Amino acid sequence: ISIYFIRLLLLKRSPSRLPAQIRDNSVIDRRRLKSAKMSPVGKLIFFSLAMIVLPVGGFFTSKSIVFEGILGYSDGSVGAAITAVVLIHCVIAAYVYAAWKEGETPTKQD
Repeated sequence: ISIYFIRLLLLKRSPSRLPAQIRDNSVIDRRRLKSAKMSPVGKLIFFSLAMIVLPVGGFFTSKSIVFEGILGYSDGSVGAAITAVVLIHCVIAAYVYAAWKEGETPTKQD
């Protein structure tokens, strides 16, 4: 059970009845917090699948529903391709952001 789940359960009680380790935010076990995060390989697999599924799904969905259905174009392939390219760039930007946030180390505050 993660520390956050325990905190949610115990926060329904009054703060004076909470254990000191949960009441005091400076005594959080860093190893448990790190293990709760996704591993780099898991993150790579997740974003690789997103790189395949989102643009392909976005292409066909936007082509059939938005461009040919709502807007009434006879061939909505160009607009759907632009949608797919935008989705690919969004996935890449999310991966770069996730990798950048992973490299940050928490600073110790006094």
